[in-house]
Amino acid sequence: MQHIIQLYLNQPQYLFCYDECPGIQAIMPLCPDLPVAENVPNYRDFLYTRNGTTDLMAFLNVKNGNVFGQCNDNHNRHTLISLFKQHVTRQPADAQLHYIMDNLNTHFHNDFCKVVAQLSNVKYSPLEKGIQRREWLGKNDKRIVIHFTPFHGSWLNMVEIWFGILNQKCIKQGAFNSVEILQNTLLDFIDTWNRYFAHPFTWKYKGDGLYEKAISRFNKLLLLETAQMDISFLNKQLLLMANIARNYQTILQTKHWAQLRELIMLKKEYLQNVIINSPKERKKKTTWQSLDNLKKIMNCQF
Repeated sequence: MQHIIQLYLNQPQYLFCYDECPGIQAIMPLCPDLPVAENVPNYRDFLYTRNGTTDLMAFLNVKNGNVFGQCNDNHNRHTLISLFKQHVTRQPADAQLHYIMDNLNTHFHNDFCKVVAQLSNVKYSPLEKGIQRREWLGKNDKRIVIHFTPFHGSWLNMVEIWFGILNQKCIKQGAFNSVEILQNTLLDFIDTWNRYFAHPFTWKYKGDGLYEKAISRFNKLLLLETAQMDISFLNKQLLLMANIARNYQTILQTKHWAQLRELIMLKKEYLQNVIINSPKERKKKTTWQSLDNLKKIMNCQF
């Protein structure tokens, strides 16, 4: 999170946010909206037909707010690679290009890495693990640098702001008889946006207080002792707590962290049962390791 925030606060010359907006529905209401009074929303009937879907793939230029986008029937790696090449070729050949993306597997597939290497004129040998490929894509020693948002951190991708505007101004009140009409409307909106409304968004959030909120939320979940706790979610929470403790030492002096230390000890049986009773055998080993690691950081002994 801090890495992405620093990119926004200290922007390189060519910084782009990329994401997909999949499954946009071509919806056609079965009767016209009924206007009511000034400053009062129209009445819309609940009956409508679905006429198919499209995926919108878009790049937001952080410096000026311009959008480069394309509608497709999918957003697989082949489609991504084709669009990514188009976007890169539109930029100066001698410029270093920075892209912010989320952790969708197509964004760090070996095929995508090969294309980044080709466009950067560097060598690339296929890497087995996703974490290795994300690390390679994020290296600053090549023309194209990919910056990944944290898992579940799509709100840090500035193109999501633009997707919200698109939904409110173009999609939400739309009526589309076909996917083709929907796609043309989306592309027309992009053209109109770039011509008349494009502007840079000012990023002000610096992450203040988020660490305490994350710890407090995990504490509440432990207090509930709900059977709904999934081992994959638990593992991610344990990794997150360990990461916060390692990188933000001031957190260790807060009341929320003190409460978490107590709960890790008090909820020993609950945590063990979540792991033991899970049918996800491959996750058990990593979750045990994550729990042991957090215990060591906290200097807790069961």
